[in-house]
Amino acid sequence: MPPSTEPQHRSIFWVDIAHSSDPSRSDIDRQDVRAAMYGSVRRAFRRARLPFHAFNNRFHRHQEDRGDGAFWLLWPSIPKSRLVDALPHLASALDAYNKNATEGTTIKLRVALHAGEVHFDPHGVSGNAMDYTARLLDAPEFKALFDESDSSLGVITSDWFHRSVIRQDPRYEPDKYRRLAVSVRDAGEGEALVRFFTHAEAAAVRRAVPSLPWWPAKPPRPVRAAVALAAVAVPLAVAPGENTPATCDNPPVQIRVRVSAEKEALIRDLALRFEDDTRDADGCRMADVNVVAGSYPGGAREALHQGWLTRDPREMLDEADVWLPDSSLEVEQVREALRENRIGTVRLEAERSITTSRLVLAVPARMARELSLSGSTTTWKDVLTWPGRGYAFGRAAPRSSSTGLAATVALYQAALGQKVLNEAALTRGDAAGRLHAVEQSIAREEDEPGKLLCAMRGSSQSDAQGGTRGTTPPPAGAPQTGAPGTGAPETGAPETGAPQTGVPQTGAAPRQDARAAGDLRRTALFVSEKSLIDYHFGAPLGGGEAGGACGDPSRQPELLPFYAEDGMPELDHPFVVITRTPPPAPSRRRIIDAFQAYLLRPEARKRFKEQGYRDDTGNTTTRWDAIPSVVGAVNLAGQYHDGPLLDAWNKARKSAQVLFAVDVSEQMAAPFPYIKGTRVAAAADAIGLARRLMGARDQIGLWRFAEDVDRRSLVPVGPPDSGRIADLTRRLEGLRPSEGGPDLYAAIRAAVREMRARGGTAPDETTRAVIVLAHGADAGGDASEAAALADDLSTGTPVRLYVIAFHPESCAAGLDQVTQAAGGACYEIDGMTTMRRALDGIAAGLWGTPP
Repeated sequence: MPPSTEPQHRSIFWVDIAHSSDPSRSDIDRQDVRAAMYGSVRRAFRRARLPFHAFNNRFHRHQEDRGDGAFWLLWPSIPKSRLVDALPHLASALDAYNKNATEGTTIKLRVALHAGEVHFDPHGVSGNAMDYTARLLDAPEFKALFDESDSSLGVITSDWFHRSVIRQDPRYEPDKYRRLAVSVRDAGEGEALVRFFTHAEAAAVRRAVPSLPWWPAKPPRPVRAAVALAAVAVPLAVAPGENTPATCDNPPVQIRVRVSAEKEALIRDLALRFEDDTRDADGCRMADVNVVAGSYPGGAREALHQGWLTRDPREMLDEADVWLPDSSLEVEQVREALRENRIGTVRLEAERSITTSRLVLAVPARMARELSLSGSTTTWKDVLTWPGRGYAFGRAAPRSSSTGLAATVALYQAALGQKVLNEAALTRGDAAGRLHAVEQSIAREEDEPGKLLCAMRGSSQSDAQGGTRGTTPPPAGAPQTGAPGTGAPETGAPETGAPQTGVPQTGAAPRQDARAAGDLRRTALFVSEKSLIDYHFGAPLGGGEAGGACGDPSRQPELLPFYAEDGMPELDHPFVVITRTPPPAPSRRRIIDAFQAYLLRPEARKRFKEQGYRDDTGNTTTRWDAIPSVVGAVNLAGQYHDGPLLDAWNKARKSAQVLFAVDVSEQMAAPFPYIKGTRVAAAADAIGLARRLMGARDQIGLWRFAEDVDRRSLVPVGPPDSGRIADLTRRLEGLRPSEGGPDLYAAIRAAVREMRARGGTAPDETTRAVIVLAHGADAGGDASEAAALADDLSTGTPVRLYVIAFHPESCAAGLDQVTQAAGGACYEIDGMTTMRRALDGIAAGLWGTPP
């Protein structure tokens, strides 16, 4: 740039490698660390839509190397907020690199953020803003704190930058930056703000964003040299997903794609490839595909009220242009809801399937041996005898999941002996008793199938004996399926055309072995083939990480796939275009159509098949030979009426007795990104939202707890009549934080004890649960106390435990272990959006989210 006497305003992103000159590092190690620094920053810039590649300032940025670091200056046309957007991605990239780095090549980065007037001359840049940023980065106080932390990324910002950028957007979690008095050379004492990104925060970014190509720990240097030569040969190449160069005439056309959790990682990867494939001759991107995970807790009907189809001023706008559900069954549900709500401005255009899959019954290997199952097929008639022999089923709720809906339809068809489930078939004769018996056999119900498999993977009751289907004889005396004396209750005379199903009728509940003991080895799960294949190979489940909250894949019980001989429900994975009034611009529709065509290309179809889906002919992957290549499919379209089916399910399912317990310790007075400002206020309002999902047969109660507060019932557990709801509303409005500390573990023990002591409805007729909304971490318990509490909760009368924690490291600190032992789950939240998703997910399993 030519010399100039006039300063120019720039945003400053300055990076420094901690302990770069450490004597333990060799010069070769330093080369690797510098490469890792640039690779990590490039990856973070790419995710934050910041320009990284630049030649002669072409992309509105200036960059200089500093040996043990570098700085980037961004033009005012680039929002300063993007520098903050890059930070969590940089933390994620560093953690991903360090997992495979050697001791000498491990990297920790300090980053300083500031902005100000900068002078340019032929030798570089200068100015007070540059000097101040450099001194912030080198502040001894900042370095000392960073060395004490185990974080890979430490950030220091000027007070001005924090006030003007970070504090203006709650997404940047401004309260996680702490003030620090620093010694700034030539400027005396100053004040800055610092944040150290935790490994849990970095892992959360990796779960939310698909992994990018990355070097292995120490690839052979000849390999790296060859790649470097290739890079020199094409210096202007732009990586997939890179933001549009500043010289491009037009920005890329943006489309928003909602995708099921099962397909999220694959669709993200294909979307990046599509963006790269649609560049013009100048390398400018023509498409920007924003992929958002879209399992809708509460079901497709409730999705109408969560912002992606209708605008709700209380919710973040979350509309979509394309929807990729697992089944057309969900599409029909939304269309029916649109008709019921008289919404004529939204239309769903279901195009052809991009892939297919099948519902499968995943049976623990030990259970398969005990039932003398062989091959890969069984019959629905035999399946319905299993509860009478002490076994149970796990299923996603039919309102919240395609697989849950398909499993429910198939079970009801078999129980009633009816192909078409209309109102007459679902209500005539003893239909209610038969459906109630089916629902009593469901030991585990979640809002999405991935959670069922996570629970199986995380269970401590691994099937140690393993075994191969069809090769191990059943234990001595094991009853034969369908044989007399199996313990299956006698059924009453079926109505005309209905087979003898073996499902116990009203008054003859199945044995409680599997449910009462919480023994997942005796529970068969209804899931998709793709999810079961992911489970089998230890892959992440629904966005989780292998070995993380879903447990250790190396110790998981073996699950075997079984199919009904007369066909399993098909999951057709349609491509759905969501159009509104007015219709989308022609340029956007062209990109939508191009994206659909891309997903139907042979190379994309090959990727689907490699991941465990089936092709157009019904053939599946050869990745796991336990999955039959060809399986008969049943299309459930037209075989049930949605409204009558869900009404029948809601009447037949278990009721739920739920005790909410709210932490009112001083930590709950902390600010929260919500209109009412505090954690305790957000917790109170969230319970108000959740109680609207209850049915008339459910029961609800409210506790509060803290060290200096009498742990007592504010609202006794009981039916949600008008008096109790009015009392609940008044009590929630009156919740205030105290001055005492948390009392979480003791409160959990007391609440579970309270629910276990309840009389009335038999345990097999209802699900009892405790839902705790608390600060979470620093709960006053250590690892041994968490283990002892988990042992207590895993035995005795089943009471499911859920914890919604405000602290970001709570679940891994012991609450995962405690909640999973009680058949529940731990959720960490950072705003009302994640709060609502957590409550919706819990409600889908407990209450079924009745209308």
